[in-house]
Amino acid sequence: MARILHFKILNHFPQLSHCFTTRQYERDITTTQGQEYFLKSYQSEQTNFILPKQVNGFGIQVIKDKSSFLNNRQFVADAIITNQKNIWIGILVADCFPILIFEPSINVIAVIHAGWKGIDQNIHLKTLQHILGFINCSIKNLLIGIGPGIGSCCFEVGKEVSDKFEKRSIISTQFVHPVSKQKALVDLRGLIVSDFVLAGVSPENIENMNYCTSCCSDLFYSYRKEGKNTGRMLLAARLNETSQNDKKFE
Repeated sequence: MARILHFKILNHFPQLSHCFTTRQYERDITTTQGQEYFLKSYQSEQTNFILPKQVNGFGIQVIKDKSSFLNNRQFVADAIITNQKNIWIGILVADCFPILIFEPSINVIAVIHAGWKGIDQNIHLKTLQHILGFINCSIKNLLIGIGPGIGSCCFEVGKEVSDKFEKRSIISTQFVHPVSKQKALVDLRGLIVSDFVLAGVSPENIENMNYCTSCCSDLFYSYRKEGKNTGRMLLAARLNETSQNDKKFE
């Protein structure tokens, strides 16, 4: 079983390191000891790791100066954007979708914790807009990796939640599948991909790790299946010093 997964679309860039830990990872990644173990495996210090307090919302933190955020676990965000070198930015998930965005020509990265509430409030699109607004790059340059999350096979919700997604747009109705008058299965991954493509991201620039975290309990943790005390997976990314085409945020 794989202990760490990588996006193939992002693997060949020397200026980017990234990974997604699975249930098979040797340490509990939610603990300080587990995070220290992870960082040592990449020859990084604990002080070079930024992990926010996640609230299943749509808060986005742009890091222009890493000094005020390093080792600060008190700031609230469900997405982080940065162009700073040699720091890991990360988010923790267990059913919610981990998303990594990379702009390789000017070296900017973003990690997103996309739960159903965040998706409903377009955290993935708002993060995209933040990147484009701050650095004035072309959306065609963006590469996006969408990690394992709960599939439409298992994400059953009540009418109040399913109605939210049906009302987003005419297109979004195709990702809501009623199973009764009061219940429906929602394809969150399909919604995310559709939103990115409609925003202008090239489909070939989007990679899906098409696993359902609830179905694949041997490889992933699932909040919905196992409860709030289950473990978490880490999506983390770092810009390396090898890059030359840097651009500062305005």
